[in-house]
Parts: sequence; structure tokens; C-alpha cells
Amino acid sequence: MKYKIYIVLFSFIFSSEYAERYYSAMDKGIKMFESSETEGEFLETSNYFYRISQVVKDDWLSSYYYAYSNTSLSMMQDDPDIWIKHLILFLLLILYKFLI
Repeated sequence: MKYKIYIVLFSFIFSSEYAERYYSAMDKGIKMFESSETEGEFLETSNYFYRISQVVKDDWLSSYYYAYSNTSLSMMQDDPDIWIKHLILFLLLILYKFLI
């Protein structure tokens, strides 16, 4: 019985630490996104959110900001095919995350 209490206690401590790290990483990424003005900054922000989405597979918010960063990046470029491609990927990603 004593071991069960320790296991529950340790799992609670580790899960709260994991959540705290996730939320601080997302806050940092959102601040990066809001301050992005150039293509390089949007690309850096996009890569940051991609890394978060690869670590936390069941989270939709990091995938949303990853797609949103790519869409914003493509809007800065002159090629209309890139705009359409990223806009379609953005919409498909959002639909996929909400349907699952």
C-alpha cells in the first residue's frame, strides 16, 4: 500500500512538471509568432512549433500554430502556388485535428 501511494505521488509530480514545461514552451512560441516580421523569423517560429508538435502528439494547438506560421510565411512570398498549397494544408490540418 505504501508503494502505491509513492507511485501516485511521483506520477503526479512528474506530470505537473511536464505540463508546466509544455505551457512555458507554448507561451514562448506564441510570443515569437507575435513578434515575427520577416521570413526568417516566421520560419524559425514554424520550426519551433513543429518540434513541440512532434513531442506532444495529441495536442492540436502546436500543430495549429505550426500551420499558421507556414501560412503567414507563404503570404510573404510572391509565388501564388505556395499560398494555395499552405492554405490547403492549414485547412486540412485543422479539420484533421478537430475530427480526431
